[in-house]
Amino acid sequence: MLKVYKLTILTVFLTVFLCLVGASSVFAEGGNGSGGGQQNALTLDSSDPIDGQKDVKLPVEIKLMFSKNVVNSTVKDMNIKAFTLSSADGLVIPIEVIMSDDQMEPDKNNVVLLKPLQELQPGTSYKVTIAPEIQSKSGVPLGKEKSLNFITAGSNPSPVETTKDGFPTSSIILGIGAVIVLGIGLALYKKNK
Repeated sequence: MLKVYKLTILTVFLTVFLCLVGASSVFAEGGNGSGGGQQNALTLDSSDPIDGQKDVKLPVEIKLMFSKNVVNSTVKDMNIKAFTLSSADGLVIPIEVIMSDDQMEPDKNNVVLLKPLQELQPGTSYKVTIAPEIQSKSGVPLGKEKSLNFITAGSNPSPVETTKDGFPTSSIILGIGAVIVLGIGLALYKKNK
């Protein structure tokens, strides 16, 4: 009986030992989710829309994919501030920067989504700017400003012309036309009476 007990203990010990040895080869990679450590540069690998893309359908959500983990809690608060969206005339468009939790969704640890908080105009050029200070979980910064440009689908609505007092000129023209038509109508009415 003692011999069977010792054999069982030895079998359990060997099984646990082999499991740990097998697992150690997996853990030996040193993978900490940072995307290659400090020796590899942080780069913007892809985007949707791509730089220079035209006829981008509205509403647009901009997807940026980096070479390394840029959403980890150690860098997330700083990295959220690294993105701006502006129109061709330099007007900054407010955006929501969406980053997944890299612990819950590790396959999205290099993805950043930018969602405009106001409607983008059709047929208009926009620019996404990424500050050089954005960095990966391993502390590697982008190092230089990166930007991408795109043009939304549709035609750009022409601006409304206004007078120096701020009244739309089209309203003034319609008002003058209405007075003329009313005057002609009144003159014809009196003539026929």
